Amino acid sequence: MITNLFQILEEYNRGLIGVPKSDLDKTACLQDDAIFDHEDDKICSLAEKLTKNQTGDWSKATVLFNFVRDTIAYDFAPKVDSLRDLSASVISGKTAGFCHQKSILLASLLRAIGIPAALTFQTIVDHALLRSRFRDLQNNGTLHFHGLVCAFLEGDWFRIDATLDSALCNARGYQITKITPKQETLLPKTTKNGKQHFTITEEKGYFESYPKLLFDLFLKHADGWALWRKFVKKEDISM
Repeated sequence: MITNLFQILEEYNRGLIGVPKSDLDKTACLQDDAIFDHEDDKICSLAEKLTKNQTGDWSKATVLFNFVRDTIAYDFAPKVDSLRDLSASVISGKTAGFCHQKSILLASLLRAIGIPAALTFQTIVDHALLRSRFRDLQNNGTLHFHGLVCAFLEGDWFRIDATLDSALCNARGYQITKITPKQETLLPKTTKNGKQHFTITEEKGYFESYPKLLFDLFLKHADGWALWRKFVKKEDISM
């Protein structure tokens, strides 16, 4: 049952605890690993190509943000079968991904040009879900493990959320997230017509690498995730 998946998510959410922003290690936030594989030629070349005409970290970060926001369309339920599906080099070849994948790619592109980048996770309420066919499944529109980037830019850490692509926002009347230097870029509180959209209800801390707890969640509960994908894609399923 899909409803069981949401109960499981709530249980896992209690175990996800990151460090305070002030404890992030900038050196660790530049490391290459199986997820943030920014030393891969595809990521290095892409980061260099996108930023070659930019000067200053904010200008470079903005170009990378815009690329990830709009080139990787938002997918509410992507296929995640292995660790490779969460690696930046693989995500860069996709046309769609969910918040974790988009954040991993953005953080890796930032690391590739020498900007320290970490992940952070939130519990959020998506009020638009309560006006959709998802309203009977979601607990008051609550979404656990929403992922975004935290980047070190000109002496401070700033959260940057590239989740929702411009095409989706324009089609549904959502506000488009845009970077303003020296400010954080978070999901909008309201839609273009003033309806309530996102509310952050819990901050889960900051992570220099992708939490093993989350990858374990995908693998151990693959059947529930598969049912969720079918529901989102409007495939025939038994509720």
